[in-house]
Order: sequence, then C-alpha cells, then structure tokens
Amino acid sequence: MNQIEEWYYTAPKVFRAFAIGIPLLLLLWWIIPRKHAETAAAEPVKHHTPASQSLDKTFGAAIEDDSTFQQPLTLDVPRHFDASTMNDTGNTMLRDLAKQGMFTFKTTSWGTRLETYVDVTDKARSTFGNNLDETPPDHYSLTTARRKLVMVTDASEPPQTEERLRDTTKVEFRWRWVPEPWLHGRLTGESRGESTGTAYMERDGDGWRVRELNISR
Repeated sequence: MNQIEEWYYTAPKVFRAFAIGIPLLLLLWWIIPRKHAETAAAEPVKHHTPASQSLDKTFGAAIEDDSTFQQPLTLDVPRHFDASTMNDTGNTMLRDLAKQGMFTFKTTSWGTRLETYVDVTDKARSTFGNNLDETPPDHYSLTTARRKLVMVTDASEPPQTEERLRDTTKVEFRWRWVPEPWLHGRLTGESRGESTGTAYMERDGDGWRVRELNISR
C-alpha cells in the first residue's frame, strides 16, 4: 500500500469526503456552463412581433390583389370636343398621340361652332392592347400607369374603437405609379415619387385579406 492509499484509509471520513467532492465540484463547474451555452446556441431566437416576419411576404400579395389598389391611372380621351379647346393643356398628350398615328381627328361645323371627333386607329389598338378601353360612350379610356407596392413599413393593432376595425391588423405601406411602357416615362400630372397607404387586414384561412384600404394620392 503506497502513502496515498494509506492516507485515504487512515484519514478521518470528513477529509475523505473533501478529497472526492472537491474534484467532482470542479468538474461540474466546468461542464454545466458549457452545456448551457451549447443548448442556448442551438435554440432559435424567438420573436413575438409581426415585424419579425417579412412584412412584404406576409401582407404584400393581399394588398396588391385588392381591387382598389389595382385601379390604374387613366387618360380619358373624349370622343368629341369643341375644336377651340384643342390647344388647352389637357389635350397636349392627345395631340402628341395623334402625331404618332394613334388617333385621327375630324372637324365638323355645327352652326358657328366647330366640333372635333376623335377616332382610334388600328395602330393604337395594336400599341395599347388591353390598356385601351373603347366601351365608355363619351370617351376612350387609356391606362397610363399602374400602382406598384414598394414596401410594407409597419403592422400594428389599431384602436378597437370602431366596430368595423375589430379583429384587424393595421398595415402601413408605400407605393408608386409605374408608367406603361408606351408612355416613355411621362406621367400626366402625377408625381413620380412614392405615396403612402394604410390597409386594415383580417385573417383569411392561413393568409390575410384586405378589409379596408386607404391610399393617398
């Protein structure tokens, strides 16, 4: 029996307990913090706000599918007008389109007044396609731009003071007009910058739908 074994068996029990316990405590002190750190690193970070998700992915499609959001910017071309107003600012684009062969003018005399009648050409129908609506009785409707969602900026619970807004999520977003290709970047009287909007969304199965949409000009 060596000296360590001899000491272990002849020493009082309390010393033997310390001899075994202290190394065990030191071992646990080294293992436990590292195990905790590994577990914490393995657990995904939990977020509890809508902003933690991609707001565009969550709400964007529902906003873009809304009928109000899809209403385009249009240029209404009158089927006939007083010829004396041809040089008015409102007819500037119409004159330009006529020079491009999109519309033809025919002026008829009604007593002392000259009335100009507007017809659509085949070139216009080919160029504009579905952007040209010939169904209104007093004008042609020409789509010049469509809305494009830029970004959903915030989502929050609105004040539940109005019954129509109960159980909804208030979503704020930015949007802009995108000119149709035939316009070559011209926008009639509309800002090319971004505008804002607010949508009140409600659950629709696994997704969302718009209950109410407000768009600034």
